[in-house]
Amino acid sequence: MTLLMKVARSGKADRIDRLLKAFPDIDLNVKTPAGDGAVHLAARKGCIQGQLRAMSLLLDKGAENDDHLQYILEHNKRRIQVQDTVKRLAKSFRSAERFQLITRARVPLFKFRHKDGLDCDVSVSNRLALCNTRLLEAYCLLDERYRPLGYFLKKWCKAVGLHDASQGGFSSYAMTMMLLASLQQASPPVLPYLQQLASPACPKQQRLVDGYDAYFCTDLPYVQQTWRRTEVNTQTLAELVAGFFDFCATFPFEKRVMQVREGTVLFKADKDWDADIIAVEDPFDPTHNLTRTVSAPRTFDKFLRLCASGSRLVRTCIENKAPLPDLTSPDWRRGPVQKKTETESESETDSDSDSEPELGLEVETRNAK
Repeated sequence: MTLLMKVARSGKADRIDRLLKAFPDIDLNVKTPAGDGAVHLAARKGCIQGQLRAMSLLLDKGAENDDHLQYILEHNKRRIQVQDTVKRLAKSFRSAERFQLITRARVPLFKFRHKDGLDCDVSVSNRLALCNTRLLEAYCLLDERYRPLGYFLKKWCKAVGLHDASQGGFSSYAMTMMLLASLQQASPPVLPYLQQLASPACPKQQRLVDGYDAYFCTDLPYVQQTWRRTEVNTQTLAELVAGFFDFCATFPFEKRVMQVREGTVLFKADKDWDADIIAVEDPFDPTHNLTRTVSAPRTFDKFLRLCASGSRLVRTCIENKAPLPDLTSPDWRRGPVQKKTETESESETDSDSDSEPELGLEVETRNAK
C-alpha cells in the first residue's frame, strides 16, 4: 500500500468522490484515521505521475477549469479504453508461452513468446513510442557506432541482473537514452541534440503527438554537413563503452536529471523528482522519468559499482592492448583475458571459422562514419 497524499477532511468529500470516479482503474483506499484531521489516500497498486498530479488538482479548490487537469482526465479516459482493447486482444494469446498481461503500466500491454522463440510486447495506440523509434533510428544513421553500443549495453544489463524494469531494474529504452546522453557529451561529441537542430528543409516547429512535442530534425544529410565539428570523434567501441561507464559512475544523480533534448543542466527539484533515486528524462514526454522503476538504493549502488569496475577493466585492456573479456557474460568481472600464443590463436581460428562471431569491442582506433 503506497500513501499518495494526505488532505484536509473539511469540504473535500465531494472532490474525493470525483477522484474515485475519474480514476476507476486505480485501486484506491480512502482512510480517515482518528485524530488525524485529514483524509489519507493510498493506492494498492502503482499510479503514474500524471494521474497523481490530476488527483492533487481534483482535491484543490478551483481546479475544475485547469486546462492541464482536463487534458490529464481526457488522457486517462483514453488510457482506460486502451486497457479494454489490450485485454480483448490478449484473450487470443493466453495460451502462448510466457504470456503476461500488464494493464496498470504507463502503457498497457501484454507479453508473450512466439513459437519461433521471439519475445513480443503488444500495445495499442502508443503513437509516441513510434516517435521514439524514429528518433533512435535517426541517431543510428548519424553514427554507426550507436547501434552496436546499445545492443552491447542491453546484453550487459542482462548479464549483471539490471535489465528487468518490472523488478526494479533498467528498461532497455532507458539504458539506450543514457548511452545517447554519454555520446552527446563525449569529447568531441559523437552525436548532436537533434531536437535542437533545424534546417531549411526541416524548420523547427512544434509537432504534437498525444499532447507532447515530438519534433526533431529529420534532415540528416544537412546535419551531417553542418553539425560535424572540425575535430571528429574517432574513439573505438571499447573506448566509448569505457566513456559510458565513466559518465554514469560520475554523474551527479542525487541532484541532476540526465536528458538528451538539449545540452543544458536540468535539476531534479525543477521537475519534482527529488524522491526518485535516479532520473532520466524521456526525450518527448518531460513528465516521464525513464528510470523511475529503479527504486531500491541497493540496485542503484550496484549499477554505480559495476560502471566503475567496468571502466577500470576496459581501460586496462585498452592501455595494455589486451583482448577484452566478454562483458556480456555473467562472469565478465574476472578480469582481462590472457594473451594467447600464435599457435593457440591459429588453432582457435581454424576450429571456430564457421561459428557465429561474438559481440566484440575492438581496441584499435578506427574512424567514425
